[in-house]
Amino acid sequence: MCCWRAASAGLWGGEDRPLNSGDRRRIDAEYLALAEGGLRGLLIASRTIPASAFDASGDLLASVNGLTFIGLAGLMDPPRPEAKEAPVLSFSRLAKIMAYGITMMVGTLAVLYYGLHTGTEQRALTLAFTTFVLFQFLNVFNARTEKGTFFNAHFFDNMMLWVSLAGIIALQALAVHWPRAQPIFGTGGMTLADWGIATGVAASVLILEEGRKLALAMLWRLGPRATPAGSV
Repeated sequence: MCCWRAASAGLWGGEDRPLNSGDRRRIDAEYLALAEGGLRGLLIASRTIPASAFDASGDLLASVNGLTFIGLAGLMDPPRPEAKEAPVLSFSRLAKIMAYGITMMVGTLAVLYYGLHTGTEQRALTLAFTTFVLFQFLNVFNARTEKGTFFNAHFFDNMMLWVSLAGIIALQALAVHWPRAQPIFGTGGMTLADWGIATGVAASVLILEEGRKLALAMLWRLGPRATPAGSV
């Protein structure tokens, strides 16, 4: 149970007492007022624990109860001066995004061109549509890690991600092969070879990014080492 400690006799009554619903509403109102003013609200409370009863190596959370409320403090956390002038996207990140976009554009248009010259227009559009979706599907793995390969010990850790990815593939298959969905999306059926082409082209965005990460790792390992003391 939390008690209310008076900050001044005239304001809070000058005694320790259990919080009531009115007290809680007042705390909430003052906290919201701080937030509306752009401040972080810090609730200050205390509890006296005898030194003989305190175990620093024990469960400290068990001591965070029965506190006496003292007051609220507003903290300002202004951005650093250099952060105000920093771009939303760094040049390296913007370059990566552009590289991804160009790869997806070229790959999708190449598949569309191939489809138009080897089959019907509907097949070509379906093939390009599926390739673009698979580009986005595989680009998820590029975003999982900034520097290292995504083939790591945590590959299967995010089960919700895998469920979402499985749902994407299932929905794309329905859009391509389900007769009732085909008129909506303007798609036609795809053969296994078509799926292989779409997957192979879409995998280029993943292969290129993994190659970039590998090249950077090798350059870092082969980079200049610190010069031993006394050497020239």
